[in-house]
This record gives sequence, structure tokens and C-alpha cells, in this order.
Amino acid sequence: MKKIRLIYIYTPDKNITEHDTWTKLHRKIRGVYCDKQKLVQRLMIDIFRVFSSFYTNMCFCDQNEKSTQDLLEENALFQKHQLYMETIFQMTNVDDAKGDIVEVSIPFYLDNKKQQEIIKEFGTTYRHEHVIQWYTRKCFLYRILNRALRTQEMCIILKFRLIIRDLHHTLLPLHSHSLITSNPTLYRGQRISSEELQKLKSKVDSLICMNTFLSATTNKEVASIFAGGESTKDTNSVLFEITIADTSPTPFANIKEFSHFEDEEEYLFSIRTVFRISRVEFKDEIWVIKLILVGADDGKRKTIINEYHTKSCESIQQYSVGLGLEADGVSRDGSRLHCRYLPINEIRRSISTFSSKNTDSGNETVLSLVSLP
Repeated sequence: MKKIRLIYIYTPDKNITEHDTWTKLHRKIRGVYCDKQKLVQRLMIDIFRVFSSFYTNMCFCDQNEKSTQDLLEENALFQKHQLYMETIFQMTNVDDAKGDIVEVSIPFYLDNKKQQEIIKEFGTTYRHEHVIQWYTRKCFLYRILNRALRTQEMCIILKFRLIIRDLHHTLLPLHSHSLITSNPTLYRGQRISSEELQKLKSKVDSLICMNTFLSATTNKEVASIFAGGESTKDTNSVLFEITIADTSPTPFANIKEFSHFEDEEEYLFSIRTVFRISRVEFKDEIWVIKLILVGADDGKRKTIINEYHTKSCESIQQYSVGLGLEADGVSRDGSRLHCRYLPINEIRRSISTFSSKNTDSGNETVLSLVSLP
């Protein structure tokens, strides 16, 4: 039984409510179904969720994955990531952005006709008001985007600028509504490496920043199930318990009404959400990581953000992003893409500010980039 994660029960009996009492006594029973189609649909959704739970959103800047950052040790990386994302949020010229997503996604699924069809469907039917439904759909978009965000593949991230921007701006008004209605405790179950767990245990009271969109649920039992079975030598089942602060500057919201999975109380946090690690404990055969959503008035967060704003310009400037990309060894294509999709008045202002403040050879590279069409 330890290797069985979930149990689904099918019965031809239409009166499935009579099974509610005894099934609630067994945590692994996902549900009782009299409709085969609904059972298969639930099974497919859960397979996708289990698959997603193996994607680590809590990494600490090793050489491969960067889904979170200890802000007090990695201020420069945090500030740079803030700048990249703020630039994407402000992009307005996205006329051919759908084409960029289609172009970069097809090579990932050359042997998968089903996903190719979904990619083409996206290219012809996507609208910004459907961004949450597309993001939560079990398809190419979620997988490619989150992989790029975790590994900081800037060229792919920039290709997906339309989704990042639309998701963030869709969450903003929903966030205000969520604050008015309630601030529930949220849960997220997943597996993380033993190295990551040790880092979390040693970083209690530290701040960490999510470099991906983060989903969570109000259902603790469901989250615990998706945390997986027993821990092994290399991986551990963990349950993130998130306490909400009503002053969070980063948007999050209940997306049940808009999600592809309409029957679940799912919350989505935008990129750059900052948490404080309040406690790490082993409880009921699972590691519980207690996080507190950091508010705008948090002292440590203010220090880091103020430093970021001091180093950056009054508005988000293209030349800073270009310098950062060049310094990180990102291909020139990535830098060119940023230049191309900033508003022209921002580019002109960047060149002016850039010319008056900078003279080294690296700056000449960026000047040449902003001159590209």
C-alpha cells in the first residue's frame, strides 16, 4: 500500500453519496465515480498534478536550477530577476508573441501529434482573457514555461513574454478581490531533493523568492497526497504550509473560476512572490515547511527592494536588462528580443540615459543592440 498514491473507485451504483462516510476514513481514496468519463478525466488531471509536483520550485541557485533564491545571500540575482520580470510585465508590443511561442514549442514535441495540435490551437485561438485556463491545462505551455523559469533560460522566457505578462496582469484584479473575501492557509505538496531540504532547514527565518508561478490549494489532504509517498535517500516528500499576509505586493488569487480544473480550490501566486521560512518540522511522516507570505512592510524585504530601486532607473530601462543578459552569457538573440519589444520611447530614453552615464565597451554592445529593428 505504501507505493500506491491514490485509489479511484468505480461503481455502477448511481447513489455514490452512500460511500462518503467510509471513504473519508482512507486518505488515499480520491473519490467514488459512477461515470467512467469523469473518472478518467479526474485520473488524467491527477497524473498531471503528480507530474508537476516533481518540478522543484524551491531551489537555491545551484548551477542548474534557480527556482528560489535566499535573498540575503543572492541580492544581486534577486534584483536582476525583478528587473527582467518588470520589463516583461511592461511590454506592450506583443503582436507576434503567439507566433514566437508556437515557433519555440514545436521542436519540443516533434514526435507528439497531440501536443502539436494543441500548439496550433493555441496559435489560432489564444486570447488574454483565457490565459489562466491555458496555463492550467495539461499541455506544452505549462511544461515549457516552468522549465525555462526554473533553469532561467532567458531566450525561452522572453519567447513566452505574452503568457508571463497576461498571467501577472490577470492576477492583479483577482488579487484585490481575494484580499476582500478571505486569507486562507494554503498548501502545496511536492518532492524535493535531500540537499534542498537541508538548505531549507538551515535557512529558517530567511527570505526566499519564487522564480516561477506557484500553485497551492486550500485542501491539506489533497496537497499531502501529491507530496508523494515515503522519503528516499535522494528525495523527500514535503508539504508547504503557506500563511497569507494581506499586504503582499505580489498578486495571488483563487483561480477556480478560470482554471482548466474547475472543481478545485486552487490559488496561483505570480512570479517574484517572497516568503519567509518560519519553521521546518517532520510531522506525520512528512516534512512540513511553513512559509509566511511576506508583506510590503517587511523590513528585510524593504532593504533589498530599496537597494534594487536605487540601482535601477526611475522606469525599467532596456539597457540594464541588456547588460544583465550579456553578463549572464545569454545569447545575443535574447538581448535583441528584449530591445525589440520595449516601447520605442523607452528605448530612446534608455539610449539617452545610457550615453550620459556609461562609456565602457560593454555599453557599446547594448547601444548596438537597441539600434536593431
